[in-house]
Amino acid sequence: PTAMSGIFGATGAAARLMRLSQKQSKNAIAFCASLCSPGIGEPLIVGSFERCIQMGQLTRSGVLAAELAWAGFDGADSALDGECGFYTAYLGMEAPIEAITGGLGSKWLSMPSDGAYIYKPYPTAALNLGATYCSEQIFKNNKFDRKDVVRVLVRQSWWDRNTGYIFTGPFRTVEQALMSSPFAVATTLIFGRFDWPTVESAVGNADVDALASKVIVQGVIGSARRRYETASVDITLRDGRQIS
Repeated sequence: PTAMSGIFGATGAAARLMRLSQKQSKNAIAFCASLCSPGIGEPLIVGSFERCIQMGQLTRSGVLAAELAWAGFDGADSALDGECGFYTAYLGMEAPIEAITGGLGSKWLSMPSDGAYIYKPYPTAALNLGATYCSEQIFKNNKFDRKDVVRVLVRQSWWDRNTGYIFTGPFRTVEQALMSSPFAVATTLIFGRFDWPTVESAVGNADVDALASKVIVQGVIGSARRRYETASVDITLRDGRQIS
């Protein structure tokens, strides 16, 4: 999704910095629909680095869209909402024009912010935020030896197809780590935090790999409006004690 929509932000910024006219800006946005180049999600499963290229490519394409408009090229007026436009091609739906343009200039969100937009306090996939927070609280409030952990059961929002969320390692690349709930949970239970320096030090860490291999992830259906809030972490220790 980022590779599909991120180009619009890059184009908007470039158009503003280049001081394009209203017509030129419209043309630049039209070019976005043809240059967005959405990438596949497979790299997130195997931990390869195409996603980094996707992000860089959409930024470069956004600048290109603005430069084409600046040079005088016209873009289709119906590039977004036409019969074969952006919304039909990539989302299979009619463009929600009112949501996009309603209150333009005074309203800055296209949908209610209640549960629809999230702030990511940890560098991991959005679906893993709740489990990471639970693990952080467990570390703060309990004392246990990670070697005594028999099993860690994570219940979190259901994932769709991408098995990178439940990958248990071993972790050899940052891309593998950032998608995986077992990695986030194991790292946080060991270090007590999950920030970028911790992620870098945890990749290839034998203790993290060992604990992550004991993590079982169960997908549960979260609330339709707050799908990222559903999570729990239950630890079973060698002596039978449970920490939740």
